[in-house]
Amino acid sequence: MAGRLMPVVPALVALCLGLWRLTGAGLWRDEAATVSSAGRSLPQLWHMTAHVDATHGVYYLIVHLDFALFGVSPQTLRLPSALAGAATAGLLAATAGRLANRRAGLLAGLFWAVLPQVSRYMQEGRSYAMVSLCVVAAAYCLTRRWWGWLTVAAALASALNLLSVLALVAFAVTLVVWRLQGAAGNRAVVAAMTSMAVAVLVGALPVALRGRGQSDVLDWITRPNRHTWTDLAEAMTGSHRTVVPVLAIAALGCLLALFRRQERELAALALPLMVLPPVLLIGYSMIGEPRYVLRYVLYALVGCAWLVGLGLDAVLRLAGRVRRRLLGRRLAILDRPVGLLAGTLAVAVVAVASWPGQTEIRRPMGHADPLLQTAQTVRDYARPGDGVLFLPTRDRYAAIAYPDCFRNTKDLLLQTPAAQGGTLFGEDYPLTRLDDRLAGYDRVWVLWTRGPEPEYTQAALDLLREDRYRVSISWQETPAQLVMLWEKVPEKPKPRPGKKAPARSAPQHTGRTTPKR
Repeated sequence: MAGRLMPVVPALVALCLGLWRLTGAGLWRDEAATVSSAGRSLPQLWHMTAHVDATHGVYYLIVHLDFALFGVSPQTLRLPSALAGAATAGLLAATAGRLANRRAGLLAGLFWAVLPQVSRYMQEGRSYAMVSLCVVAAAYCLTRRWWGWLTVAAALASALNLLSVLALVAFAVTLVVWRLQGAAGNRAVVAAMTSMAVAVLVGALPVALRGRGQSDVLDWITRPNRHTWTDLAEAMTGSHRTVVPVLAIAALGCLLALFRRQERELAALALPLMVLPPVLLIGYSMIGEPRYVLRYVLYALVGCAWLVGLGLDAVLRLAGRVRRRLLGRRLAILDRPVGLLAGTLAVAVVAVASWPGQTEIRRPMGHADPLLQTAQTVRDYARPGDGVLFLPTRDRYAAIAYPDCFRNTKDLLLQTPAAQGGTLFGEDYPLTRLDDRLAGYDRVWVLWTRGPEPEYTQAALDLLREDRYRVSISWQETPAQLVMLWEKVPEKPKPRPGKKAPARSAPQHTGRTTPKR
């Protein structure tokens, strides 16, 4: 019974970390895209995927059902990811427990649960936590020879994220190694390969065909550099403080697994999953179109967790042998509880060393976007009837993520709402119509993101000045993002003919300062 309950422990640890301050960090722009897409009707969602974001269409469908059942809120947006992360920790432990032993499984599950990057995507309304769950579920089915369920899990992973196909490449390498080790026969290898091929045809191919011509949404990705590798190593090990010891333990576990059959099977499953997806994607991004982003191969962290579990178990096994030789076999009964406690403490050391990362991702800016602060600024200072401009206009993320904060404002350049136009952010009036759109508005909020489309932004600001709008107050949310309130200056009356215009007095300093946030 205790062995069957073993996967529950890491699942509960992951769930607690996932639910802890689940909405502490504000939503960021990718989550705003999820809100914009999943909140539509099913025909509108289908229409949108013909133009943009087809690769996330299946995930948007899942969140659409979630919103229909529980309403639209940051909690309901992120809760499915938290639950998926908890299930991943438990299934990860169960897989390692089946291929190696229960202690290695428990330690692997606990290690994965305390990684800050795992918590980061357990608290995000995107598909990456679900993809990790599907990949681990496919690995578990692979170990149980459940070919039908393997097809289902792999197909769902491929449909949620096309790049999860790289995990199937890693599994193919695993099958070849298992065949060489004698752990899998020809029939099992053929059945597994067939299941994964069917999964690609059923899951990945329809999404790829639906999303043809939509690769321009990835133009923001830059080429890998030396920081790419260090960031990957820190994500897999928890922090820069633990990179060397954790990777050393993982390498030791992989090395010692060569001498034990069961551990060899787990190492053959873990090592390709840890190495191949990120290396293949980084390699392609260096010679072709840049496509590597850590979250796209988040499931590779599972392979590292399995190797760390193997390494800790191997170290504890060696320590137990030394202790028995020194103290005699009369205390051998204490080996298991002492070893389990020591392994848990080792994982706790990793958790403590990476704790700053855990707290950082739960700050209001933990997801690196000030959408919450921006929306709160508009909510606190806006008046009914105010206008709002997003510069560039596609940066409507704050209004999409927190629509209630903009209820007193009118988007001046929005012509067709996103749901009707089949786009993520709506269709706009041409900038030449801005002068007409400003009629009747004395106050206009400008949410300005520096950098993209500078000519368009400058032209819009010039039009505001020509219409006698001046900046009344501004908030610097980040170095690149600014919130400004523009107010219209009353037109001065023209002097009557034959009378001299009154002398203009020197401007008076009002003492107004920009509020600090």
